[in-house]
Formats: sequence, structure tokens, C-alpha cells
Amino acid sequence: AQLVNTAQKDIGDGWGDGDNFNGGAGTNEITIAFTTAGDTTRAATMSKFQTANVTFDAPVSFEGAAVDDLKTVNLNASKSRADFNQMDSTLDTLNIKGNPGAGVEVDYDGKAYASLSVNIQGKTDAIGNAGNKAAIRVINADEVNLTHEGTAAVSLNNGLQLDQTFSNNNRSTQFLNIQNKSDFDLTINGMESNGNSFAAVADSNHVTHVTVQTNAEGDIYAG
Repeated sequence: AQLVNTAQKDIGDGWGDGDNFNGGAGTNEITIAFTTAGDTTRAATMSKFQTANVTFDAPVSFEGAAVDDLKTVNLNASKSRADFNQMDSTLDTLNIKGNPGAGVEVDYDGKAYASLSVNIQGKTDAIGNAGNKAAIRVINADEVNLTHEGTAAVSLNNGLQLDQTFSNNNRSTQFLNIQNKSDFDLTINGMESNGNSFAAVADSNHVTHVTVQTNAEGDIYAG
């Protein structure tokens, strides 16, 4: 177990079962780089870190059941799928700062109203899939905001999925906002299965409000 009381901490691949991280007073930031797959479900205890900078270069999951106070995740370019499980509703911002080669998934615990803003930043130009269900997948969030504010045209290679199934019995997304603030295009490609292309956005049929907006020269393409 590890106890940390510092405003910034780079722990490399040292975030896992049995570890205990406490950022202490003030605003604190932790940096994690998953590089080994011996333990595929990383379930540390963490509190008083408001920001996490994370890289997934190994097929593991960030288990959030014992994580408190985490508000922002900065996702760096990653070779493996970025997988965040059982997050509480404090997490409200995911900044994608580089290409996630196998995409990203955020699963909330469903205990409280959750709103997630996914911001595509920097030179990110492709959000992959690598055989997973969607390039970006969000489960149990009431509101999802997808914003492109980067400096390159970007594509979601296998669509955006909201909630786990089309008959999700837990919390379901009702509000979806897609916005392009960049001078470069945002493309959400349709999901593919057995060579067939389907909807660019899949949900559990509970989405009631959709907003699509462009604020600069870049366009939005879907399908």
C-alpha cells in the first residue's frame, strides 16, 4: 500500500490492488501509466486527487469503486483500450489528448446523476476500436457532451455508444450534445458488424434531447 500527500505524483505503473493514495489538502494531480497486464483489473483506493493523467499501454481496467474526489481524467495517447469502471458521479470531464488506439469506455456506478464531458484535444486524429463495441462508450451517464476542440480532423472509427444494451435497466443517457469548436472536422463513423455499417450513435432508446452544433470552420459528419 502507498500513501501519498503531495500536489503532484507520478507513480508510473504503480496503481493497483491494495494501493492507497491520498492527495491531502488542496488541489492534487496524479499521473498513471499502465504498461503491464499481470493484473488486468486495477482496484486501488484513492482520494483527494482531483485530476488523473492516464496512459493505457496494457489491457487493464481502472476500477473506480474505491476512488473518491476524482473530477478530471486527461487521457494520453494509448495503445490499449482506456477502460474506467464503476466511477462515481464526481468524474465529469474526460480530455482526450492523444490517439487512444483501441478507444475509451467510461462506466458509472449509476448511483447518482452523472454528466460527462468528453473533449477531444490537441493533435488527436483517430479514436480507435480494435474489436471493441464502440470507439467511445459511456454507460450509466445521464448526460454526455462530446466536443472537438483539437487542431486536427478527428474520426471515431466505430461510433459512439451510450449505455450497455438497448434495454438498459440502470441509468440511461437522456441528453446528448455534440459540438465542434475546431477548424477541423469531426467524423463519427457508423458502427460495423459482419461487414455491415450501422448507426454512428447507439443508445438504449432513452435519449430525449440531442444538440448538434458547430462553432468554427470544422464540420460534423455522422454515419
